[in-house]
Amino acid sequence: MPPHRRASPSSPPPSARARVAVVLFIAFDLACVARAYSSRAGSCEHAAVSHGPEGPTAGDGAYALRLGAPGVNVPGATVAVELRGARAFKGFLIRPMRADTDEALGAWGAAMPTGATTHGECPMFATHTSWHQRGVTSTVMPWIVPALAKGETVRFEVTVVESYSRWFSFETTFMSGANEGAGDASVMFDPERAPAVDGEARAPDGSRAETGRVGGGNGGGGFAPGSGGVKADAAAEETLSNARFVHGVLMGLAWLIISPGASLLARYGRRFDQWWFRAHLNAQCAAVALTALSAYLIIHVRGWDKPWGPHGRYGMMVLVVGAIQVYGGFSRKSIPRPAFKIWHRVLGVGTGALAAYNCNIGANMFARMEGMDPSSVANGAPRIVKLLVVVILGTGVMLERQRRVAFGRLKSVKSMV
Repeated sequence: MPPHRRASPSSPPPSARARVAVVLFIAFDLACVARAYSSRAGSCEHAAVSHGPEGPTAGDGAYALRLGAPGVNVPGATVAVELRGARAFKGFLIRPMRADTDEALGAWGAAMPTGATTHGECPMFATHTSWHQRGVTSTVMPWIVPALAKGETVRFEVTVVESYSRWFSFETTFMSGANEGAGDASVMFDPERAPAVDGEARAPDGSRAETGRVGGGNGGGGFAPGSGGVKADAAAEETLSNARFVHGVLMGLAWLIISPGASLLARYGRRFDQWWFRAHLNAQCAAVALTALSAYLIIHVRGWDKPWGPHGRYGMMVLVVGAIQVYGGFSRKSIPRPAFKIWHRVLGVGTGALAAYNCNIGANMFARMEGMDPSSVANGAPRIVKLLVVVILGTGVMLERQRRVAFGRLKSVKSMV
């Protein structure tokens, strides 16, 4: 009979190691959340971008802001403000300020073009929305001129994001009552993107626009950005929309159907000795493969230089840990059995929970981006995810209850023998 081997005092028992793994997993998770919400992304600051280099690239990057007629000389007038560049930009922040007191001035009209909106925290500033995926070279927004005294100067502070690692900041000033305050007559809205007058879209000359479509202040609906003759690539936007849908379907299939089913089979299907493990391993391989394919698809379509939010970081964590789990399944015979069982279960439960949580985040993002039409199927994505999670949990509870009942009966029979 082999002697009993005592655990080395320098190495914690498997249960302790499992607890350490859970703590590290949660700590890393919380660190990602803290980093995501501590950034200055979406802030109201001028020349403040949370990604890429610490400061802007020197110069204005050949980007320019122009003000249409009548400029800043007519209080209450809706003026076309155009941000244009020789290269496409993917994000921006425009801050109209009183030059001498740094007070925010004016307001933005409701007919903002798709891709632009008023800032959620500081509505007197204009910024981009999540629709700026491919970028545009021009966008024209309606700015309502405030009451200004003659000689007062309005300073437009502009931050333009060209790519993840390249952005610029510059200022443009206009003086009320001066010739430069009259604006540029060549800067105007497209007839189809003119501000609404009495509830109808109007061309710059006051006539009714043919389509009558005016986008809302949230940047959704209406025509694509690029007023002044430059339109966004509608085909690229449709491709991105389709990619979002396929990405969501593949991720839901992988982590709300295939992977949970494989886990339930591993715990409650072991009576099928001939094939349960092979089915479990193959299904988890399929889930990881679908995750990698789905992640590649959406990143390739949206752009590799676009920064990741919490959804992307959680997804990468799920993919990495899922790959580790699959590797462990293939190399399980070279790992001590007690340690493998504990680590495999802890990582499996943690990965499944994080994947389900991330699917819920993604479904809400999908509904927010694609569900502007109340009849769109995108609006039902969050409910579908929640329903599948409930089904998974309910099935697990039911099977666990049956297992415990069967185990209790088996113990009762053995005690009578």
